[in-house]
Amino acid sequence: MPSRQDLNPMDIPHLLSGIWMADVSGGEKPTFKVRLFGTDLVQAFGLEGTNLQLDQISFAKDIIRRLTALIKTKKAYYYKAKFPIESEDYNYYTTLTLPMSSDNENVDIIISQLHFFK
Repeated sequence: MPSRQDLNPMDIPHLLSGIWMADVSGGEKPTFKVRLFGTDLVQAFGLEGTNLQLDQISFAKDIIRRLTALIKTKKAYYYKAKFPIESEDYNYYTTLTLPMSSDNENVDIIISQLHFFK
């Protein structure tokens, strides 16, 4: 798995507004604290997610389930889903979600890029 040091945001400036990152803690029942929430996400979801625990976000139950599975498999995933809140702008979203590790064994950061569409 890549580590946070392997990712230079300056290499992907055109994607940053659609990226969010979360720190992972805990063991069998992990928790996720959002460390970065891109401006496109703030606009689409109508909330500033930075520094929130994912379980504080009303629509995050399925996201937490997928992230917990990612921690176990240590494999990236691509997912297409119905937009989780009522929106006049979006009906669906896709996400590419990647595990990151500081010790190459345990997932301690998750990074995800979202794309919204009708």
